Amino acid sequence: MSVHTLVDPKCAESNLRILRYMFRINIGVIATTLICLLKFQPDRLKPFLWSCGAAMFCYGTLDNIGNPGFVTEASGTTRLIRSGKDLRISKTPALGPYYLTIYISWLIELVLATLGTVYVCWLFLIPAAYLFARVYKFYNSEPKPSDIPSHKSYSQKLQDGHGARTKAIIR
Repeated sequence: MSVHTLVDPKCAESNLRILRYMFRINIGVIATTLICLLKFQPDRLKPFLWSCGAAMFCYGTLDNIGNPGFVTEASGTTRLIRSGKDLRISKTPALGPYYLTIYISWLIELVLATLGTVYVCWLFLIPAAYLFARVYKFYNSEPKPSDIPSHKSYSQKLQDGHGARTKAIIR
């Protein structure tokens, strides 16, 4: 079974940039909340830590389940692998909305847990529902003719095209 690289690396790069910013914001919010709780309300520290731990565990698990086919190689290219079915190329990995849902629900959960108005469990339904809808849609959608990859990878096609152009110029 061959592996085909994704056609659009710019989309993957923009998704990674969004994820980096969201991760930094998230860490900043958690650190600020932790410091404020330590200083002003130490009695609410224990539920907050339980919330953080549960959120990290659940969202890490959802993350691993949610991207069964996307693999980023050391070279930075992202590829799509579908075991047991035909390989299909997605020009837009569209990971941004999934992670955005996770981070927003995590931030809401941390704020509510800090205020002491809610425990952690029900907010996991927000990213979980999005995740399972995404996976269901992905595995039940029929491939378009443009989605089915040819036998050559994108980089090989580029090299072949460049070589043909060079030969035409030399002639």
